[in-house]
Amino acid sequence: MDSAGRDSLSRQQVLRSDDTKSWASRSVYVTRFIKRSDSSAISDNGLPADVFYSADNRYVAINNRRANAGDYLWVISLRDGEPLKVPEDIATELGKKELGQISGDHFPPDQAMPEVTALCPDCTPDNLNHPFLFSRDWKSSDELNVVEEFHFFGRGMYGPRAPGVWIAVNKICRITGKRLSLVKQSVEKETGPSELVERAWTLSPFHNVN
Repeated sequence: MDSAGRDSLSRQQVLRSDDTKSWASRSVYVTRFIKRSDSSAISDNGLPADVFYSADNRYVAINNRRANAGDYLWVISLRDGEPLKVPEDIATELGKKELGQISGDHFPPDQAMPEVTALCPDCTPDNLNHPFLFSRDWKSSDELNVVEEFHFFGRGMYGPRAPGVWIAVNKICRITGKRLSLVKQSVEKETGPSELVERAWTLSPFHNVN
């Protein structure tokens, strides 16, 4: 079977798993799809939470939880199966650090973001508890809505009821060549974790149900 056929089959499997609303099925089917795209880049431990196809079916964006990592974002070209964005820790393991970054959006981890400290002066890297990165949906055929959520002052606690300050950085990103690039972003203070974060935590192997 050629690569186009494999992509077509994988897309049908993902859609079927969406129809069943089964998390287990979605994990199997989407993991199988990603492994076909880049077999070295993911293990069977991923559990996809959301799958978004661009309007022209050229790209797929996937929120795929891996252990307790915060960067969940995958973006894959369906024409050739090439990943355009993978979780940052995977990119580092593969020796392709740039593949884990959104072009024009990599702020040094030891420096505070001015847009964030404008809303919360003490929301600096020293007080960062956990970051999260998700896709939301496609704004257009080549522009993706992405949200990066930061949890500050959590005192090492994780979960929907953890104390702290939540900041969301809403991004519009564009497919440029073989990269995902930042177009613009806005920052807002949240009253608590979003539904995306709560769902990721609930499905985490480290989640305490008590």
